[in-house]
Amino acid sequence: MPTTVGDKAEQSGKETIWDKNKDEFKNVKTFQSLNAKDHPAMADTSVTERRVRPIQDAIAAGNWKQALKECEKWQKKGEASDRFLALKAAVLLRQPDGKNQEKGTNETLQLCRRQTPVLNIEAIHQLQDSLSLLHLDAQEGPKLWERAVAAQPSDKDLVETWLNNSIAVSDWQSAQKATMALKKAFPKERQYDFWNILMCYLIHEDKNVPEKDRKLFGTLANRMISKAAQSGPPEKMVSNPEELSLLAAVLVKTGSTSELVSLLQGTSLKSVTEQDRPHADSLLLMAVESNPEFPESENILSQMLTSSEAEAEVLEDDRVWSLFVKSAIASESRRKCIEQLDTILTKQPRHRQALLAKIEVLAHDAKEDSNSSKKLLDACQQYYEAFGSKAFCFDDLIQRLRIAGAETVSGFQGGLNDEPPSSTPSARSLFLLKLEYYLLCTAPSSARDFPSFASKALDLYLAAQGNESIAAEAVFLAALALLRLAYKSGDSAALLQSSMVLHTAHKKFKDYYPLHVLLVQVQMASGQIHLAMDNFAHLSVKNMQWETVGHLLLTRISTLHPRQHGRGDDSLNPSGALDTALYVSGNSQRSVDRAIADGLKQGSYSNVIGTAELKNNLRRSLNRQLYMIEQCKIQRALGLAAVHSFDPYEDALTDLRDMSFMPTYGVEDQDLALLLQCGPRPGQGWVNSMAMHECLLTYLMAELGAANQGAPGQVVEMALDNLVKAESRFSAHAADLTADEQEAAAVYHSLTTVVLQLGKKKDGTSQDLDKVIEAMSKPTRETKAVSVNGVQYPDAKWLHHRFVKLEMLQTAAHFAAIMSKKLKTGKGKKDVTEKFMKSLEELRPMINKQAEAIYSQARELKQGLGASGVLGKLVDVMLGRADGNEDHAKLSDKIATLQDEADVEEYCGGLRESWEDALDGVLAVKIKTI
Repeated sequence: MPTTVGDKAEQSGKETIWDKNKDEFKNVKTFQSLNAKDHPAMADTSVTERRVRPIQDAIAAGNWKQALKECEKWQKKGEASDRFLALKAAVLLRQPDGKNQEKGTNETLQLCRRQTPVLNIEAIHQLQDSLSLLHLDAQEGPKLWERAVAAQPSDKDLVETWLNNSIAVSDWQSAQKATMALKKAFPKERQYDFWNILMCYLIHEDKNVPEKDRKLFGTLANRMISKAAQSGPPEKMVSNPEELSLLAAVLVKTGSTSELVSLLQGTSLKSVTEQDRPHADSLLLMAVESNPEFPESENILSQMLTSSEAEAEVLEDDRVWSLFVKSAIASESRRKCIEQLDTILTKQPRHRQALLAKIEVLAHDAKEDSNSSKKLLDACQQYYEAFGSKAFCFDDLIQRLRIAGAETVSGFQGGLNDEPPSSTPSARSLFLLKLEYYLLCTAPSSARDFPSFASKALDLYLAAQGNESIAAEAVFLAALALLRLAYKSGDSAALLQSSMVLHTAHKKFKDYYPLHVLLVQVQMASGQIHLAMDNFAHLSVKNMQWETVGHLLLTRISTLHPRQHGRGDDSLNPSGALDTALYVSGNSQRSVDRAIADGLKQGSYSNVIGTAELKNNLRRSLNRQLYMIEQCKIQRALGLAAVHSFDPYEDALTDLRDMSFMPTYGVEDQDLALLLQCGPRPGQGWVNSMAMHECLLTYLMAELGAANQGAPGQVVEMALDNLVKAESRFSAHAADLTADEQEAAAVYHSLTTVVLQLGKKKDGTSQDLDKVIEAMSKPTRETKAVSVNGVQYPDAKWLHHRFVKLEMLQTAAHFAAIMSKKLKTGKGKKDVTEKFMKSLEELRPMINKQAEAIYSQARELKQGLGASGVLGKLVDVMLGRADGNEDHAKLSDKIATLQDEADVEEYCGGLRESWEDALDGVLAVKIKTI
């Protein structure tokens, strides 16, 4: 369709004769009618604005039928601007009938491929949205911008909008074409040369780009930046620290470390390196770090540390010392390294980094030669005397002492003096307690050692009430000892005691974040889900913390506690928390896009590189996929939504979960955190398995819509294609699934196989259908409730087992109902066996029977928790009066001093209420038959 004068006027923003003479037409209607008469394809911009507004209002209200009526109305009036035509095609695509959808598809593609390109930016964006709906945005979207810019290359707004749009979708190849267009159209603006180099670099770093293209663009970036550093025109040479950062990034990532070192140490860039010497040194460190075998590494690092001109910033940079030590160890020049460090320490005996570097080198010596242990212990003693009162002392020393082994750590402990019994607890007292805990966890200790240590930790906690930092860490260590006791000996009472100890301490130390997080983890593990939700709500998780902390509660939340508990500030709605996490993720990506655009304009290339990496990680975030899946599961469990259109993510995911903020005193503390979770930590395999299930449900519900409402086959076909993609990524033995999830996944995979066979997407025979019935009818593994002092309660694993089973039964119910509908109408009969048809009739009562068994178990547990005497039994557990174990007696006395028995009873009451609430959640999930 040819573009008219009116179209060009709207798209270019230039005045036409109609704009210039508009004031001569006193009657607006007269002007509009004349304009429309002479240029029927387009009235002036204000007319188009007025006409598209009611269409947009109808779209905003979700009324696509009304939107189509508005489109037809204005089409009859002669409206034919590109903006209107793109909007009309989008409205047609979203109509429920296949005829209009096909018409919308054709009109969208006609506009995209029209000989005269679409130039209006809003129209291009609208077409991109439509292409996304058709899964054609990757192929056709970039071409829209390329053709528009080719038609108007000097329109800087158009080109920069293309660039920003490419950045938003992480299409660095399209972004590079946009920067090339800017460079060509505005050759005197030097920043576009560096923008182009940067985009070539980002293509090289994009793992989704074919290896051949990555190598090509990496080579291109290398050549262009090398030229700008050495032999380019003076006005386009590297001239500031940010351009120097871009040079370093490109040369390091393309394997030209030697060239970078030569440039940073040579004369051609001296005027730039002298502008910010610490920055240049930092880039030199980056070069050395990127290539550990670089022959000059040791000399460069040695010169940095010993030169009289060494900058204070360099001497405080941990990277220098770490690389210096690694280089010395790798090159077997430890003696020379120690001599250099001693020279530094002679001048500055309390230089922290130098002392630590010396300890690390000696630790490697001691690991291979026990005679070197004395030198190591002397150095550690020197460090302890200098920094023993500092909070960082333990982490600094244990990180290096563990290299030499537990015997060396024990030897160091033996050389330290205990604090005098009468003295006020100090940081050194806490240091000694941490060291004892480390050795307790390292040695082959028995379970009975942990109560004794927990008692000692609580002694320090009680004695240090005037010093919050010491008291908070001491009680944290006591809780860790109780947790190790719980998992080492299977002592469920210790797990409940740890939750109460943490709860009691949390009331005093609300600002000690690790204690707060551990409390949430312990409560989740012991089935106190709504108490954990209340405490999680007070963590004030913000922004990126949803990636690093949010997963602690939201992982598998749909199979632990999908419902909201309570009201007000103390409650947390899991679905709302997931909404927040997903919104923050999306908003973070938009913020990142703005930061990249701003960074380009400001020439802050190092920030752009770092932000682009963050953007890529956010886009491929494993947590984001996890949250989307959990949200779908929760809404189904609560009956809030029948179906979600789930499009499986195909790229490798990035794990941004981080627990480094949690203190680790023992070698297995990280493993302890995993034990508190309900099964293995979900990873790519979990996402792939759950994505297949979501796609299966999407297909089943699409089939139901087609059967009940005459929905178009296009929806069913798209759902089936997504299911094919998801099934191809499924792994039957994913290590990050629980046993319950693996059993359910096997059933879902069998159902998927059946669906794909019937949909002619996979080869097979009708015998494969029988596997579904066999899997559903065979006895399933049972997870028993936890029993302590005669009280049975549901922990996280018990709840998880029931929710997963109910979800599996619901999926099977949907499958059975849809298959029954197909068979009744005669569809699919030839593809199934008589045995399957008979088994299908038996499936629904089987589902109801298994569901009722779960409800019965939940009711029985709830009734037991409500029995008389339960509260007293729980109080006895908390105060250690239940088992009569002598090893626990001293610990029990300490726990009893933490709070009054009335407070313990109140806590136990909340504990019982939380378990009952969790059981109510199981009973609330009803299997719906279609």
